[in-house]
Amino acid sequence: QHSQVSIDHPKKKEDVIRKPACPCLRFSLEQNTVITIEHHSDFSAEEKEAAFYSTRDLQRMKGEVRNVARWLVNNNCDTTGEPDFCIRGMESMVYSEATRAKKSSRRLAAAAVFMEQEMQEAECLKDIEAIAEEYRKISVPCQVRAQAMGKRDALEA
Repeated sequence: QHSQVSIDHPKKKEDVIRKPACPCLRFSLEQNTVITIEHHSDFSAEEKEAAFYSTRDLQRMKGEVRNVARWLVNNNCDTTGEPDFCIRGMESMVYSEATRAKKSSRRLAAAAVFMEQEMQEAECLKDIEAIAEEYRKISVPCQVRAQAMGKRDALEA
């Protein structure tokens, strides 16, 4: 049983009534505020600078997060259960060996996919499942390690 979505304003004979994907959705133009936003290409340089983070801003934020995570690790801070200070997932920012392993896995996966694509192109083939399988060979072990780490974390929590 679907409820109907209707346009309440203005009331005209050609009002659109249709069945929505969600059985409880109703729109009313009288109660909604429509704001028109300019396309980013129409922004002035000052508006763009105020609206978006620069590369320098993103690098500074990433550096701050890295410094906090390193401080927590270096001071043996137990962040388990702390909503504001959890370094889970940031190991690659703190431990250089984790960074190297993460980058290596990404590069290996990309290289495996590109090599398979080149081989198929040379043989005039197109087998997307073979490409996906080459990617899986690299990514599945990473996924297994991540899931094992998650299970260990769940037991510690």
